[in-house]
Parts: sequence; structure tokens; C-alpha cells
Amino acid sequence: MIVSGSRGILFYPVRVQAVKYPDYDNYDIIAENRDYSVTLYENVPKANVEKIMKRITFQIKCQVSKDED
Repeated sequence: MIVSGSRGILFYPVRVQAVKYPDYDNYDIIAENRDYSVTLYENVPKANVEKIMKRITFQIKCQVSKDED
């Protein structure tokens, strides 16, 4: 399984999360597996976080469906 974004790509993610900047209302979208942590998107406005997370969820669902066929 693969997740990707404008800043990176990661195989076999265990977790994808939005991490808030301490002083701003912006987020980084980070994917992690057992060995690595990769920033997929940087400096994302709060209004776009949900859209990006839905896109990543869709990527994963499509890959799972394909593997089941």
C-alpha cells in the first residue's frame, strides 16, 4: 500500500495524521510506518485538512479494493 502527497510518498503506512503548528492555524500532514515518518503536505490551512485527509483515505480504499480483486 502507498500514500502520496506533494512532498513525499510512503509505502505501508500505519498512521496518517495532521499535526498543527504551535503558533499558526496551519498543519502538516504526516504519514508513518514502522521505520519512517514522511511529510506528505506542509503548511496546510485548517480549511483544507479535511479535504486532503479524504483524498488520502480514498487512495487507501482504492488500493485495498484492488488487492481484494
